[in-house]
Amino acid sequence: TVYGNRSAASLALGCALQAVADAGRSVRCDGRWAKGHARLAAAEAARGDKEGAAHAYRQALALEPQNARWRESLRWLASSASHVDSLEHGPEHRGGGPETPETAAPAARFESAEAAKAQGNAAYQAGRYTEAAGLYTAALGLLEELSGRERAVLLSNRCAALVALGVVGGEALTDARGSVRADPTFVKGHLRLGTALLDRGDWEAAIDAIKDGLALDPRHAQLQAQLERAVGLSPS
Repeated sequence: TVYGNRSAASLALGCALQAVADAGRSVRCDGRWAKGHARLAAAEAARGDKEGAAHAYRQALALEPQNARWRESLRWLASSASHVDSLEHGPEHRGGGPETPETAAPAARFESAEAAKAQGNAAYQAGRYTEAAGLYTAALGLLEELSGRERAVLLSNRCAALVALGVVGGEALTDARGSVRADPTFVKGHLRLGTALLDRGDWEAAIDAIKDGLALDPRHAQLQAQLERAVGLSPS
């Protein structure tokens, strides 16, 4: 567990390579500890090795099949894969092509972006993060109906779903930045951006983003907590 915990700490600091090394040691020390495999999966995903991450999540689920979050993370990896083989079923499974965040949403046509967003919120609250990300993407597809604030909220929500799936940087950071650009007065967008930058280890930029949010809402408890965290982790 020591190596596994250090892997989680390294990942929070944005040190993906160290996180992979420690998680690998954890798995070698105790191959029956499901969380060790999950830590390795999260670290591999942060490093960009989606196949390695998927393999580690499958190992974790073999030991703890009821873990919904790991299963959702595996589904997200499968949906974002660039090859046609399904990562969830292994190389022997052939499908009609990879599922993307756009195709992960149900095929039903929504009357409005608000309807898709409402279903996305319900999926997120139920822990179905891959489905939630797809539904927020469907809502964003109705751009003609969206104001700057609505776009900012949807990007912020999709960022939260991706973070829940273990995404550090990448798509999550892009959505956080897009949320702030869409509506610079949306406080939660600054929170998402600060958190995404902090998780990646970009302390200075994270502190700036969090302070921008606090300038809009000085009493925002989550922003205050993240600022304390960022200042505490910053080497300066």
